[in-house]
Formats: sequence, structure tokens, C-alpha cells
Amino acid sequence: MATNTTAVPPCNDAAPERDCMAPGTEPTDEELACVMREVAVVVRERKQQGELWLAQQVALALQAALGEVPQT
Repeated sequence: MATNTTAVPPCNDAAPERDCMAPGTEPTDEELACVMREVAVVVRERKQQGELWLAQQVALALQAALGEVPQT
């Protein structure tokens, strides 16, 4: 899977110069890009965890169906 790294500045971990959560404040393109990158990381991690869990459940179901003793 290719990662898109085209011209998106890194997230700024320093204290913000403005309160981006204030009412009536619109997020900047840079803030939105930062949030989207962070969300993408979390989504990929959760997808991997879900795939691992599903593979484990399928293996357990197959073992139970075949009458095998589960290995720990």
C-alpha cells in the first residue's frame, strides 16, 4: 500500500497560535491535513487489529469444527 506524502506539512506539535476550537473558527487546510493523517494512522492500526482478531477467531472455529485441541 502506497502512502501519499505529497506536499502536506507535518503536524505542528507546538502550542497553537490560535484557538482552533473556538466557536465560529474554521480549521485551516494544514489543521485538516494533520487530523486526516492522524486518523489514517489510527484506522490502519485498528484494521490490522481487526484482521488479526478475525484470523484468530476463524482458526479457533476451524479447530472446534475439526475437534482439535486449541494450542496456546
